[in-house]
Amino acid sequence: MKILIADDHQLFREGLRHILTLYAEASHIVEASSFAEVIEAGERESGIDLALLDLTMSGGPWPECLGKLRHLLPSPAHIVIVW
Repeated sequence: MKILIADDHQLFREGLRHILTLYAEASHIVEASSFAEVIEAGERESGIDLALLDLTMSGGPWPECLGKLRHLLPSPAHIVIVW
């Protein structure tokens, strides 16, 4: 399973990564700290299954970013809003 963690707080990303690797050992974790990095990760990484997305990051309006991300991710991928 490939998971995208998108949050502008490094400590929060590290905590999520730690928890996810404990419970999903085969996971590949991709991180982003801004909406621009989210889009770059979506374009660069194929097969993202789950995106954990903070809506209060910098780098653009979240509705636009969310729409772009939905088009970049494969059809069965899930996007979870983390606030």
